Amino acid sequence: MNSRAITKFVLAALCVVLPAVWFAGASVVDRGPIRERVRAADAEYERGVAQSADAKSDLDASRESFRAAARAYEAAQSESHLDSAALAYNLGNARLRAGELPGAIAAYRRALVLDPSDARALHNLEQARRQVQQRVAPPAPSRAEILRDGWFVLGASTRMALTLTLWSLGFALLTLAVLGTQAELAWRKPASLRRAGLALIALAVIVGATVVGDTLAVSGTDLAVISQQSTLRKGNGDGFEPAVAEPLPLGTECRVGESRPGWTEVELGDRTRGWIKDDAVIRVAR
Repeated sequence: MNSRAITKFVLAALCVVLPAVWFAGASVVDRGPIRERVRAADAEYERGVAQSADAKSDLDASRESFRAAARAYEAAQSESHLDSAALAYNLGNARLRAGELPGAIAAYRRALVLDPSDARALHNLEQARRQVQQRVAPPAPSRAEILRDGWFVLGASTRMALTLTLWSLGFALLTLAVLGTQAELAWRKPASLRRAGLALIALAVIVGATVVGDTLAVSGTDLAVISQQSTLRKGNGDGFEPAVAEPLPLGTECRVGESRPGWTEVELGDRTRGWIKDDAVIRVAR
């Protein structure tokens, strides 16, 4: 094997090894403090459950335990930048038991943004929605959400592993093609190996793009929940006429649009658009 073939082989090997090293490094997180935060939140939640089951216990005491659990779950999210469907689901449960309906709905929606296949979050979301007075249907899923739900049959970590596997196999075949060409070994069929390698790499790029799409969908979600009973107005000011006759009830789901100082434009599930004060909206994204 000459020096040129050796160089190509080393470059191909680096293309195989470096993505795997990056993925392994990216997955290493100091889980100790996070685990303690979540364990403390779970303990507060269980305390609230026990208090609510005890006939002698005060309802306010159990709700305060659930609020403490919600604060601990939120702290675990913010301090660790851990944005998982399971943590959002637990946060939704704590908020719901604490009587914070809008926050619970927002947390369940967040869980479903992160994992559309989470049946527990979907079930509890429907339970929470039944508590919304004068319920307006939630906004229909966007085309991007429908497309994303289609590939979410496989989780993001599974698709990332598949991407690295396809990428590695593709470059391995390209390496064999280079070696076969350099050694003039016809039985290795370097042209066929090269085509197969390029096909696997192309497939790896496509699968990897769905993981990137997940990240963009999570960070760019426009979902929101009304957190205060507020009047939807036709403009960004109290002097504008109401867009709907009745104030929006707590827990109404919407999509956010344009923002102006102190005001946010929202669209309801029935396509009604209007403006509402910023502090009356909980955005699903953190």
